[in-house]
Amino acid sequence: MYRLFLSLLLSAFACISVFAVPMEAIQAKISNNNKINSIKINNNLDYHNNIILLKTKKMQNIDKNNNVILSDKLSNKIESLGVVINNVRSPFAKYYYNNGVQLESSNYGIERICEISIEPNNDIYKICQELMKDESVEYAEPAPIRQYFDFVPNDPSISSQWHLKNINIYEAWEIVKDKTGVLLGIVDSGTDIDHVDLIDNIWTNPNEIEDKKDNDDNGKIDDIHGWDFVGNITTNDISYGRWKEDNNPSTHSDNNQHGTHVAGCAAAVTNNKIGVAGTGMNCKIVASKHAVDSRTDYGIFRGYEGILYLAKLGAKIINCSWGGNAYGETEHDVLREAVALGSIILVAAGNESRDIDIHPLYPASYEECIAIGATSTNNKAADFSNYGYKTVVFAPGYNIYATLPNNKYGALSGTSMATPVAAGVAGLVMSVFPEYTSKQLEHQLRSTGDNIVSTDQYKVFKKINAYNAVTYNNPDYPDKVVPGISVSNINLPPFDKLVNYSKKELTLTLKNYIGKANDLVVEISSLDGYVVSSKFEQSFELGSMDINEEKTISLDIQVDSLCGISDGKAKLLIEYGDGEFYDFEVIYIPINISTDNKYVLTNVYGADESSQVYYSFHNYNDGVAFAVGGIFSGNTLASPILQVIPDNVTYSSMKTFKTPQSSIPYVVHALTTNKLLIASATSRGKSFLTYTTDRLSNNIQYIETTKLTPFINYITFFDSNNGIILGDPNSSNYWGIAISSNGGKEWKTLNTSIPAEANETGLINVATKLDTNVWFGTTKGKVIKINRGGSVWTLDTVCMNSIIMSLGFANENRGAAIYVDLKDNNYYLATYDGKKWSKGVFDFQK
Repeated sequence: MYRLFLSLLLSAFACISVFAVPMEAIQAKISNNNKINSIKINNNLDYHNNIILLKTKKMQNIDKNNNVILSDKLSNKIESLGVVINNVRSPFAKYYYNNGVQLESSNYGIERICEISIEPNNDIYKICQELMKDESVEYAEPAPIRQYFDFVPNDPSISSQWHLKNINIYEAWEIVKDKTGVLLGIVDSGTDIDHVDLIDNIWTNPNEIEDKKDNDDNGKIDDIHGWDFVGNITTNDISYGRWKEDNNPSTHSDNNQHGTHVAGCAAAVTNNKIGVAGTGMNCKIVASKHAVDSRTDYGIFRGYEGILYLAKLGAKIINCSWGGNAYGETEHDVLREAVALGSIILVAAGNESRDIDIHPLYPASYEECIAIGATSTNNKAADFSNYGYKTVVFAPGYNIYATLPNNKYGALSGTSMATPVAAGVAGLVMSVFPEYTSKQLEHQLRSTGDNIVSTDQYKVFKKINAYNAVTYNNPDYPDKVVPGISVSNINLPPFDKLVNYSKKELTLTLKNYIGKANDLVVEISSLDGYVVSSKFEQSFELGSMDINEEKTISLDIQVDSLCGISDGKAKLLIEYGDGEFYDFEVIYIPINISTDNKYVLTNVYGADESSQVYYSFHNYNDGVAFAVGGIFSGNTLASPILQVIPDNVTYSSMKTFKTPQSSIPYVVHALTTNKLLIASATSRGKSFLTYTTDRLSNNIQYIETTKLTPFINYITFFDSNNGIILGDPNSSNYWGIAISSNGGKEWKTLNTSIPAEANETGLINVATKLDTNVWFGTTKGKVIKINRGGSVWTLDTVCMNSIIMSLGFANENRGAAIYVDLKDNNYYLATYDGKKWSKGVFDFQK
């Protein structure tokens, strides 16, 4: 169904509803009594090196000012690690304590989280690891760094609100103009609440008066219009965790315009004959400020505190136009709590042009959030926007004209802008459907959106259509009904994962979150080929489903014998159809199979390892293997070497030998246990083959192959006589490939039909043979297949702007490649199903 749909869409622009549903759960699940033994840590540059977030299993002592007092045991533990503590605070306890007395408990124990500011320490990860060993600690982690998702294109700003008409907002406003707007929280760098085009939509706290008292008992004195969590501080204050909180979330600096622009995108006053209009007509803005007053380049601080603060105030929609690469258990706990309090959190997908299913971004990748991508004026994903199944919907984010501090206006671009545009529309939807949950709002926005194609042509998503979003499933428009289906529960007994290769029954509970479905049809297929089922690509006809109704489907499922992994996750594509309605989502099935693989370390005997380099290894059979390389003096080759590695022998034997013109040996291939071919090359672009029938003892023949190729990457044989070598492009820019029919003594050049791109080469042994076919990868992200005689050639691109690092094929319809994506320098797995390559099946950074 999906393949047919994409084919029609991409070739004939067929208008069928398509969108993405995020289903992968964050791996670490926490309950109040769990002991977390490890925390997911990304790159150390993604975390502060002076802030530890520590969650204890039991509540620490709280004084009358709701300040935390660590136990002597924990204090002594921290001091024993050589840590200098600058400040300890309990950022969330004040919401659940008064004068040191607990009033209530949070759902996720977030009152037990302590923020410990320390002297900057490059070993903060080791410190957290040591703290995690204490049984009183649920988890300890460095605080993730959060940045804005601003993107400023090179082309001039366009001072117009093109995006309003693009999402049919005028028609939507006509529907909701008499509705009461919802409270919309802006967690950002600060908002100019005095702006002439914002002031009438700034929320006033009905439970607080300006009398220097905390009238509503929320720990914030005189928070009339919101709260400033940071204040006007210095980098030194940041290092020591000294925050200068106040009750003014405003900013008037030209160097701090992000939050004011975001607020204007969402809810600048509409129909006031002044300036611009935000998408969220009648929505009221409450701001929390999380940047230094006069600048934003330091980033976002204490954003998760702002989220909880706004959720406790009753903000129905919370906008977060920021994020970063690092995962945080503390943040995840707070998001769970905010959703439990009834808030719906929209977050920016980010601006790195990357697939966040493969390389997650937070908070966009937390399951509690609705991630928003950005479109441009061509109604496709903006070239800077992140994308992926986790990106729920898209909204205009290119050159969005909105408010700036000091009664100014300007255009900015980024998913930072797309998110408040979507948040304003979400506010309209919630004014029509005030009882909607986060999941229902998510489906309402997706199910009613317009088709767009992301930067990855295999993924088709939805752009918000405001008019559809407020009219479909609206009782005032009884003929406009659309369902919203997704998996609410996955059951795979007895372990909820696949632990062997036998068949298991997978039961999926499907829930309809919004309008009634009449003739629902469901299809399931594998995205990566890791699992098989007799029910794949067959239709499950479920008939009608009312709102909030659940139905189950069951299918046999088992790990494919050619899966190639023993520990990981299989991706299943779930497709839904009901007349013109189409939806899909991806779910993940854990695989954890014990393996009999054994790893034996063989000590290589020879020169000092600092001067000994091996480039190629060939395992002839279970009894013997060979490796070639060289002994170097500095950068100069002192002697080519051959290692002979017998099976079950602790030490191998090393042999030095001579190569033509002191060329370096890079590739070895054994035809028998004694007959070898060794390819070598010089830095001047000359290549050679060394042919020996007695392991380089006496019978040696040298064959120059420079005219064929300047560098041989791969040698293989189909039988004792017929073989092939693959080399870099020759002087005519065609691939340097030759065949032999006499066991490697002589070689005949193949005239190839596929030229190489500029600067395109192969890599050593990035090739594989199966039966009569050979595949090899290139430094331009391509895989080229040739048959034994070289008469048939095919070419596929795995991933543009990448380098193929490794290849393997189980048969002609099942292959895999490891490649490095040059956009982020991460390594990924791609799989081949006989028709196309699916990139990003696995991220090796995880």
